[in-house]
Amino acid sequence: MVEIIKQNYHKNKVKFTKIKRELKKILGNDCLISHVGSTAIPRISGKNIIDILIGVNSLIELESASNTLVNNGYYLGNFNTKKYRFLASRKEETKSGDIHLHLAIINEKRYNDFLYLKDYLLDNPNISKKYSNYKKEILVKYGTDRKKYRNIKSVYVKKLIKAARAYHFNCLPKTLILIRHGENANDVSLDNDLLPLSQNGIKQAKKAREILKNSFDVIISSPSLRAKETANIIGNNMPYEIDERLLEKGYGNEKHNGKETTTEAIFRFTGFLHDLKKYKNKRVLVVTHGSLIRLSQNIIEEKNIRRKHIDNCEYVIYEKDSF
Repeated sequence: MVEIIKQNYHKNKVKFTKIKRELKKILGNDCLISHVGSTAIPRISGKNIIDILIGVNSLIELESASNTLVNNGYYLGNFNTKKYRFLASRKEETKSGDIHLHLAIINEKRYNDFLYLKDYLLDNPNISKKYSNYKKEILVKYGTDRKKYRNIKSVYVKKLIKAARAYHFNCLPKTLILIRHGENANDVSLDNDLLPLSQNGIKQAKKAREILKNSFDVIISSPSLRAKETANIIGNNMPYEIDERLLEKGYGNEKHNGKETTTEAIFRFTGFLHDLKKYKNKRVLVVTHGSLIRLSQNIIEEKNIRRKHIDNCEYVIYEKDSF
């Protein structure tokens, strides 16, 4: 028997935070853990099961994480594929308060769909309410037949995911240009983020200014000095924003103290990309670092490949119409 109840969003959020800490202890820090599903959405009814998305970087890590979770009391369920594992906190029929884990590879379509759907429902309360009401409607018809209920709901959710993907890409800027800063001066006495542009770096930025002239409305820069100087030259003294999430922070730079992991870099750039919704009808130039650009290409294009080196003032352009 399927039971749909009014879920307490705030209590479930607290519970997710506690479970996340426990999962980090089990799996380590090099994975992304997100609250997804209906309990992650305010004012929506559901089965009150805590759905958690766990992102890893490779098939090897996925297999290892799956085995680790099984060894720590989770049960491997059905619906598994090569790049996805479903695990539950109980072997038998799940009930209110149980935990469902969705283990997937970061940047792959299955992983992104969970996050796109969450953002779509959070940004569109009318859609989430309609989804909640639909579950109640089919519960009346098929509540005694769990398999039938699941199949009917699955068709509806697939349509929601399709709409969520369209919404996600529609929220991207009209044009998004990612450019690496110009060559920096070789001054070992300065902190990495305080390095200014070299004379050659200034020339590179000026050349980029001529090429990209009138192709952007907004500039957002990494807070590093070489990036800000590049933004100032390309924008010809046009005001620009600074975003800490565009800083290299050690990712791709082995000599930087406190080097972050790939998943940490993915997490912060994904958050940056999400916040570009306010510029969805604008042309945005982002001045950042080569390693982060290569990583961001995978995020935007939903791929997991090893990207080529990005030269100083080399840029990548994405047009919304191309998605």
